[in-house]
Amino acid sequence: MALVPTLLDDDNPIAFDVEIPATRADISSKAVLQRIYIEGNTRGQNLRISLVFEDGTALQITDSFNTTGRGSADYGFATTRRWVAVRIESTGEGLTDIVEIFGVEVDVYVPTVIVQAQTSQEVGL
Repeated sequence: MALVPTLLDDDNPIAFDVEIPATRADISSKAVLQRIYIEGNTRGQNLRISLVFEDGTALQITDSFNTTGRGSADYGFATTRRWVAVRIESTGEGLTDIVEIFGVEVDVYVPTVIVQAQTSQEVGL
């Protein structure tokens, strides 16, 4: 009889919860977060992808990132924030097989702020 690899804890699925450390876009201004890319192999299991922001709130991007081999997906959205972390969680009762995450990227647009210095004549001194 061949052994079938499973990921169980005393016949119970294992919960999966990973948070990629937050990145601050720019100290002087908020950034526009536009798209998230994720590459992985979930072996047919659903993962929930969320963004976590500086105020502790979260934006769920999807609860059905699912692949049967190495695959990728991208999700579009638009929000303006100072920093963002990415949370990846199992859905339902947990995982019953190994999950591989190969990469996560977030597209961020940081607007350029141009400050023009005023001369003493412009200020009225």
